[in-house]
Amino acid sequence: MEWIDHLFPELKEILPALNSWWLPWLQIQFNGQPARSELITLKEAGFITEVQPGVWIPSSQLIRQLHSENLSQPDGTVITRIRALAAWLAQQGEWLESIRYTLKAGDFENAAELFEQNAESLLQNPEEALAVLFWLKELPGILLTSRPILCWLAATCSAQLGLALQVKTFLDAAENNLMSLTRFSRSQEQWRQMVINENGVTVADLLERIEGLRSK
Repeated sequence: MEWIDHLFPELKEILPALNSWWLPWLQIQFNGQPARSELITLKEAGFITEVQPGVWIPSSQLIRQLHSENLSQPDGTVITRIRALAAWLAQQGEWLESIRYTLKAGDFENAAELFEQNAESLLQNPEEALAVLFWLKELPGILLTSRPILCWLAATCSAQLGLALQVKTFLDAAENNLMSLTRFSRSQEQWRQMVINENGVTVADLLERIEGLRSK
């Protein structure tokens, strides 16, 4: 494909690793490549779709073509670029996309932090419950079930999807994790006032949310 031949080598290397192409970020990183006019030509040929302004989804055929043109093994720069994209997406408020690419880079602890910091905003659109739950489950199981706010987030998404068994499983895990914190407090009241994330959520806050889910 002639278009691929004119790409910067670094761009040619990273494009097949991305299943959504955020054009503003790509053009900042790669000195204006790819040009929007080039993507429109690819769109007219059926190789790519613009799902929202500046965001393009390449076809599997185009990804395969990019892979075939890029025979060298990608080095650590690809992961570095993916991390840069994840950071840029977070700055744009695209939290779920940022989390998705953070997971793709294998930065599971950072992804967990992003989930916790943005739990409230991620739940504002019930239509995204399935996507949020899917990406939560991409975390290592021990990481997901050891963090009570993540368990509550997974339980809330499960409730929105009508997955009653998963709701109970995640709420039980959340409560067990909160109970394990009692050994760090001198009284029940001190335990209830313990802050468990950077947003200031306390044990009491989360227990109230858990009870609210159980009562539904």
